[in-house]
Amino acid sequence: MKEITNLTHALARFGMGSLLSFFLDSMLFVILTKAGMPLLLSNILARVVSACFNYTYNRCIVFHGEASVSSALRYFALATIILCLNSLFLDMLVTMMGVNPYAAKIFVECAMFLLSWMAQGCFVFASK
Repeated sequence: MKEITNLTHALARFGMGSLLSFFLDSMLFVILTKAGMPLLLSNILARVVSACFNYTYNRCIVFHGEASVSSALRYFALATIILCLNSLFLDMLVTMMGVNPYAAKIFVECAMFLLSWMAQGCFVFASK
């Protein structure tokens, strides 16, 4: 039972960090696109800023990891993969299917949530 409680608390903390990162990412995305920056560049820049925040939050609050170059490199490798998938799906939804870019952004971010949780727990902040 304690393992389930610990997992639930960790998932809730991860969800909070993801939500905060999502808001930061989304606000920057809106600001940059409204300023006339191209869709994909806006997505990439907003993601880089929110990824820096998210790595620090997850390392300290969720997985209680030590600051290390190796975990940062693993995180940013994963973030790069997720960013590529995110940008691909965002571009497909907006350009090929005509979905509103802001609605598409929310949909794609939600789809990436569980992938990110599992990969960070298994790959980035895994106990040795």
